[in-house]
Parts: sequence; structure tokens; C-alpha cells
Amino acid sequence: MTVIAKRFPGSIEVPTVSAAIPLPGSLVIPPGVYTYGGETLNMTVEGAYNLWNVAVDRQNKIVYGSDIATLVTSLSWLTAIGTDDDGRTVADNINNATYFKPHLLCTPTVKLVREILTQQGVTSRIVHCLTGETPTNYYDGHVMIEVMIDGLWVLFDPASGHDFFGNSLHPAVPLLPGVLTRTTPKSIAPERIASSGFDPEVWVESTLTAPGDHESEWMRVLQIPGIERPDQPGHVDFYVSPEFADRAAWVDGLAPEYHVMTDEAAWIAAYYP
Repeated sequence: MTVIAKRFPGSIEVPTVSAAIPLPGSLVIPPGVYTYGGETLNMTVEGAYNLWNVAVDRQNKIVYGSDIATLVTSLSWLTAIGTDDDGRTVADNINNATYFKPHLLCTPTVKLVREILTQQGVTSRIVHCLTGETPTNYYDGHVMIEVMIDGLWVLFDPASGHDFFGNSLHPAVPLLPGVLTRTTPKSIAPERIASSGFDPEVWVESTLTAPGDHESEWMRVLQIPGIERPDQPGHVDFYVSPEFADRAAWVDGLAPEYHVMTDEAAWIAAYYP
């Protein structure tokens, strides 16, 4: 057998079965039994698959039927933390993801995931977070996604492979101890970047690898939540709580598209009616 087939998360080997159809060319495919590289593969379980016809071809596939949460975590597995592909278009990254993992930071990762969700008829929106503490001017914020599941907004972090126990952005942010859980294994892109830029390897090694650092770093960054306005992409309404009131002017001055709200009830009414 020259074909190596794995399903993620969990690296579960895919058993071969009979009665199959040729593997579709698209990135997202329905559950089924398919032929690939002369082998017949049971891909009836939803999830992310890596198929490798040794010395011939390699493909990534996302099997999606109806489980939206599994679709999002599978798409999280599809990218690696890095910057090499940040400048590519969303369409290019989606096309390339069929064959290798694009190396992306949070914003392009979320755009890729959201575009695929839209193609699959899944409602989602882009959300932002900023630190309420003194900025480091290196890593002071993050971009994630909320997905509509069974009529509720559910928060996911595709760029780092986390979820928040089914919570939405509110009340998951500001992040409390024990609310963060990794659901998807993430690859780190082996890149070398000028010291003046953002180096994903240095960032991961310095903030996420030591025990306790992982959650504490996310707690620092996920303090001021913001949601993109549905009628104005890129325009974000941030809720700044009394705890971080002294950071309101800093948030408001980061971009012309950023708007600060200090009335929690009004922010919730606008985005969680």
C-alpha cells in the first residue's frame, strides 16, 4: 500500500473498504467512500483528512456533512502558524490548502475559514480582541470567529486551534482561567523573519510552550472584545469595560474603523439580541 491516510484530530488511520467513487477535487467533500491512489478509503466520518500517495501526490480534504463545530475545528487544522502566505488572496490560500498547509497569522486564517463556511452555507462573523493592559507593540490583539450553531453564536480561534467550551465572545472575553481549551493540533511554520517583524516561532516559543504561559498569554490578549459590523466589514465595535476604561482612547485611536462602546447592555443588545 503506497497510500497513507490520516484523519485529524487524533491521527486515526482510515480503514479501506469496498464500493467507492473517485475522490472529488474540491477541498470540502461530503462523507463517503472514495478511491485515491488505487486504494479505497472510508471517509464517512466528518473531519480533516491528509491523504498521501507516496512519491506521487498529497491532498488535504475536509469531510463535512452537518457537524458545524467539527467543520470549524477541521479548518483550524488546515493552516499552520506563520506568515509566508499572509499576502496571498483568500482564493489562492483555499486552493493551495488542498495540497499543503498555508502559513498564516490570525486575520488571513479567519478570512480563509469564513470564506469556506460561507461556501458551505454556515453563518459566521469576524471578532476581534485587544489587550487592556500596557501594549507590548508586538502582540496586543487577536482575530477569531463566531459561528452560528443551533441559533447561538459560538466562539472559535482557528489560528491557534482553541475553543471556549461553547461560549460566545461574550461572556468568554475577558478570558477567565480554565475557559481556554485546545481542540485542534496546530503546526508551526519553520520560518526565519527579520527581527523587526513578527516571528511566529519566537512568539510561540516565548509565550505558549512553557506550562502556564499558554493561558496567561491568551488572558492578556483577550480582554477587550470587538465584533465587526455586519453592514460594514472591517468596522469593529469594541466593548471597553470599566476595568479597562483607561485604554478606551488607545483602542479608538488604533484605526479609523474602530469604535469604542462603554455601555455593555447596548453592545450586547446590538450583537446578541
